[in-house]
Amino acid sequence: MKLTIPFAILAATTAAAQVQIVTYDFDGGAAAPTTITSNANALDFEVITDPAGRGAISSSSDAAYIFVNATGSTQAEALDGDSYFTFTVNADPGFQLDLSSVGFNYGMYKNAGGAIAYNVYLQSSVDGFGSTQAILFSEGNTIVENSTQTISSGAISLSAPEYQGLSSITFRISYSDDTNSTNSNNVRVDNVVLNGNVSVIPEPGHYAAGLGAMALLGLCWIKRRR
Repeated sequence: MKLTIPFAILAATTAAAQVQIVTYDFDGGAAAPTTITSNANALDFEVITDPAGRGAISSSSDAAYIFVNATGSTQAEALDGDSYFTFTVNADPGFQLDLSSVGFNYGMYKNAGGAIAYNVYLQSSVDGFGSTQAILFSEGNTIVENSTQTISSGAISLSAPEYQGLSSITFRISYSDDTNSTNSNNVRVDNVVLNGNVSVIPEPGHYAAGLGAMALLGLCWIKRRR
């Protein structure tokens, strides 16, 4: 029992507080990050469409959108296609990104026609993009009435080891739907939040010191048992 207390203290001191690394709320049609934590930087949020010009960030709805006639009709078309939302976050020199979660609001604006079923997908540069790569988040919904539907993705976990110690990361949000309507119906993204912390890249000596401390504690434990 005497040995567990030092290890508990050591673990607690190495845990960093989680913060909002970057947020995008698109108020007034702004593409730039709304907030960005210290020792990190982020590019403007982008709306990529093929053909070009079928999406933007709206100053009236304060959301990013893509018209449904530019999205894919299947998951593979959505993930392999050239219409998506994307943003990139970088650690400043000498620092690293240790991520915990990402979240955003998704949905659709519908002003004409029958019911539309749609799916949203999230991928990152850690796993790669496209239909053969891992999907961090996928969810489907249907919009029936002429309205705007907004749904929260919740906190999508990024606690896996591959999302720690990063110098940069890019996220991509894609949609598929079962319509090719041109009646201004569009899919949307809003209130994007990336959580985690930005830490100093440890010097090699720090690891050596940590291993030395653990070795010393182990030696003390052996001596106490004798």
